[in-house]
Amino acid sequence: MGNLADFGIKTILDVEGVKNAGDILDEISREYNGSKVNFDSLISKLYNDNKLTIFEMGYLLSSFLTEAYIKNGHISISDYYPVQMAYYKISPFIRKYIKKLFFNKMLTFRKRYTTNFPLDTTGYTLINLLIETIKKRYGDIKKSPKWPNKYTTAFSFTFDIEPSPYIKKSLPLFLEFIYKNNIPATFSITSDGTKYLTPFREALSKFEIISHNKNHSGITPYLNYKRMVNILKTSKDELEQSFSKPVIGYRSPRLSRSRQLFTALEETGYKFSSTLIDVDYERPQTFGSGISFNYPFFHPSLSLLEIPITAPDGIFPLYLGYTENEMYQMYKKKISFINEIGGIYVSIIHPEFLYGEDITRRFALLKFIYNNIQGKKNIWIADLEEIYKWWKFERKDYGIS
Repeated sequence: MGNLADFGIKTILDVEGVKNAGDILDEISREYNGSKVNFDSLISKLYNDNKLTIFEMGYLLSSFLTEAYIKNGHISISDYYPVQMAYYKISPFIRKYIKKLFFNKMLTFRKRYTTNFPLDTTGYTLINLLIETIKKRYGDIKKSPKWPNKYTTAFSFTFDIEPSPYIKKSLPLFLEFIYKNNIPATFSITSDGTKYLTPFREALSKFEIISHNKNHSGITPYLNYKRMVNILKTSKDELEQSFSKPVIGYRSPRLSRSRQLFTALEETGYKFSSTLIDVDYERPQTFGSGISFNYPFFHPSLSLLEIPITAPDGIFPLYLGYTENEMYQMYKKKISFINEIGGIYVSIIHPEFLYGEDITRRFALLKFIYNNIQGKKNIWIADLEEIYKWWKFERKDYGIS
């Protein structure tokens, strides 16, 4: 793989309480040589300059994983379910105009936070720098393998099924491809949206089903806690009844999130979430944020596992003004990066769900991604439940988790 500078790794995040953090991260970025960092050299510099302690490195990493650095409001008009349903039904020509206005406005938020789209290496750098610093001071660390057997990285195909009557046109095409290639897929479904899936219920039940909330409202994480718990539990119960199988995973609509959401998920019996994204250039209120991390981790003080989503989200780059060729190259580089660092790539693809939408672009993306990973023996292709079980139970047999 080429120099990681090709991926646009420079990132500066000013986290309150950590002096010079941005300068140090920028310095780390400049030290990349191929896929490696001379951590010993960097650690010496950090110690000599007295810039960043082990505690501060941990604090900075924690601020990414919990997104504690986000201080803005979290709800936008597009988070409201009735607004979304109206958008699904309007003419493609009107939608195109709205998208142009909407995303031009979003691009003005680019400097609100500083994660690099579509690839940000800050989390990867910090965790490795922290590990190397601890090793330098306290000796070697016993580590469990990230992935089972011969695998060095993981990939998960996930499909968000929007609650729309227009899903019926494209879903058969996706299901046929998944069956044909024996892909262990995960389908994220709203319990209210199952009314549009009656013809596909038996086919979908052969795959993993996770909750995408009761409806596609992005305001659920910001509701009164008791009301939120009721919505999460209702969605779980209704999906389990519809598909006659346990539902243990959750993905928030529009990737809306709050700290109380994850507490509520654990309380209502969910075992894992796939809601946080490494680089968020999708939601207006969190545009430019993200956790900059491509490994599963347990939420602080909870037993709930987070399996982070990997940007870009579906054909979203096209909405930001990138060409299809640029989008495909973006995916190719991101897959290569995740493979290099031994992380997990959690893709999101949406079968077409809008009135009058061309059903070829999203399906073409699925085929492109699959063709870029098939046949690679080091990649573990698994659904999210398999990922959860490995990180929660099986890898503990190999040592310290």
